[in-house]
Amino acid sequence: MITFFQLGKYGAIGNQLFQYATLYSIGKINNYTIKIPKTEEHFDEGTNRIQHYFLNCFDNIFAEILTEEDKKLIKYKAHDENAISYNQNMFNIPDFTTLEGYFQSYKYFIGFEQDLKKQFQFKKSIINSINAKYNINYKNFSSVHLRYGDYAHRQNYHPIMDKDYYKKAFELLDSSNYLVFSDSIEYAKVIFNDFKNINFIFVENNHAFEDMYLMSVCKDNILANSSFSWWAAWLNENNKVIAPKNWLGPAYYGRWNIEDLIPKEWIII
Repeated sequence: MITFFQLGKYGAIGNQLFQYATLYSIGKINNYTIKIPKTEEHFDEGTNRIQHYFLNCFDNIFAEILTEEDKKLIKYKAHDENAISYNQNMFNIPDFTTLEGYFQSYKYFIGFEQDLKKQFQFKKSIINSINAKYNINYKNFSSVHLRYGDYAHRQNYHPIMDKDYYKKAFELLDSSNYLVFSDSIEYAKVIFNDFKNINFIFVENNHAFEDMYLMSVCKDNILANSSFSWWAAWLNENNKVIAPKNWLGPAYYGRWNIEDLIPKEWIII
């Protein structure tokens, strides 16, 4: 049995999906039982908002629920030392281990993409809620994500993507209609105000997992440097994805590798 004691409390939904996908792949390769905690939503002081648990978004999660008795059986801890980096040695962990860290690399779950996409199918209640709210053909729109709020005072760690990044991204896509997602929608309106001949719809007042679903059904995706929009794009099918090369700031120098994070078929600018 392997688990992740802090799953649901070690970052928001995007981080949780990386952590679960890694846990699942390690378990399947080693034929270990996979168990995860049943965690409720909680307030995250770092982002100053409620963090939802990914288990509440999907119906088909493979893992069993971790019990208090199960916790007593755990003997080892395997910690991911780097912010974004693939460590093949993680697949050599012994049984009865709990993972700890971010595991932000698609390479951890190569070969398990279809398994995970089946598990990460959004609940019908989420889909129905979005379909009732937005009477549009999603494939006529691409998504663009701007992360600002909790990054504003931490740019040494998480740089904010500037107008020039989005200008280059728009030029690479053939879309003229965009759904805009942001944790600071008023700031996004200022940033995108100068772009002419583009139709923007600013998405507001949704739960985070509703936004992720909506991003995942758009035509193409322009990412912020955020695991949230990363996963929305990864769950999308047959799409073009634009991702920023400046994913992390200088505080993480030497601790991450863009090639471990961004799939080869995505466009990095």
